[in-house]
Amino acid sequence: MLGDLEQLNSLKLEQHGDPEIATRIAQYEMAYRMQTSVPDLADLSDESQETLDMYGPDVTQPDSFAHHCLMGATLGRAGSPFRAAHARRLGSAPEPHDRTVFAMP
Repeated sequence: MLGDLEQLNSLKLEQHGDPEIATRIAQYEMAYRMQTSVPDLADLSDESQETLDMYGPDVTQPDSFAHHCLMGATLGRAGSPFRAAHARRLGSAPEPHDRTVFAMP
C-alpha cells in the first residue's frame, strides 16, 4: 500500500511539477517515520537499572516528570528523527524548574 501511495504521489508531482507537492510528500514521509519510530523509542526495557535509578523512583510511572524526562532523553539516541523534546510537569501554571528541553544534534 505504501509503495502504491509513493507511486501516486510521484505521478502527481510529475504531472504538475509543483515544488509544494514534493515538500508535502517529504513531510508525509517524515511524519510516517516519526510515528513508526515511537514504539521503539517508548520501549524502556533496555534501560539499565542504574539509568532508571538516576531518574528517581517515579520513572516507571508514565505520567511522572521523571518518566517524561527519560522519554525525552531516549529521543536523543542515534537515528531518532526528532530534533528536540520538551518535558514539563502538568498542573496549574508551569514553573521554570518544571521543564526540561532536550536538544538533539
